Amino acid sequence: FPAKATMMPQSFILSNGSEVYTLPSNALPIVMIQMTFKWQGSISDEQGKEGRAHLAAMMLKEGAGDWSAKAFRTELENKAIELNVGAGRDHFTLTLRCLKQHLPAAFSMLETMFSKPHFDVEQLEKRRSELLIDLKQAEQSPNWIAAKAMRERYYPGHRYAIDVAGTADSIKGLSVIELKDWWKELSGNQLVVSATGAIEPKDLKEKVEHFIRALPSQRNIKQESPSNVREHGRAEAPLVEQMEVPQ
Repeated sequence: FPAKATMMPQSFILSNGSEVYTLPSNALPIVMIQMTFKWQGSISDEQGKEGRAHLAAMMLKEGAGDWSAKAFRTELENKAIELNVGAGRDHFTLTLRCLKQHLPAAFSMLETMFSKPHFDVEQLEKRRSELLIDLKQAEQSPNWIAAKAMRERYYPGHRYAIDVAGTADSIKGLSVIELKDWWKELSGNQLVVSATGAIEPKDLKEKVEHFIRALPSQRNIKQESPSNVREHGRAEAPLVEQMEVPQ
């Protein structure tokens, strides 16, 4: 049998200076792409608006352009396109997985989702209610309580001390206008793209460049690192959190 060719990763730079890493493979007709928007996660939330990036990311899939929320989800299902977006502590991430034949449709939906999101009030209230229920349940979890106490100890006064999803008060106070403000600042600068599967670097570059032009902002994003992180490795009194125990 002939020896199999070794797949070699490739990388290139987009016109705006963003980085792309790709590992082409035609073993299966599937494409997987991840885009990381650096420093546009919950660290971008303003004081009193914690959870804004998290909730806004949820809303991006709730209808865009001519697509209602239901129609958008149905189209994804019909073409077996896996599309997920989410805001982490530092970064906002988009992941896409689909058959090669549906990649043009997938990118078309991506561009519509990011350039013409609805931010419908009714859908917002549904997602807000879900978040508040999830938060209330999480507050009963020892792991969540311990993580919260650790963040508050090591990142006092910084946004790292707040949960990515925000607090009950901040979630209740977020409006469509504030979610749109986050979206309007979403920039393709400092984007990191990784891709593998049945897509050639030239085709990938063309599609990502076109997607970047559909984003609402081209501003430069600056990293904000916490300046008051407590030192690690020092002997300190253990954290103790009291929990109500059902009788």
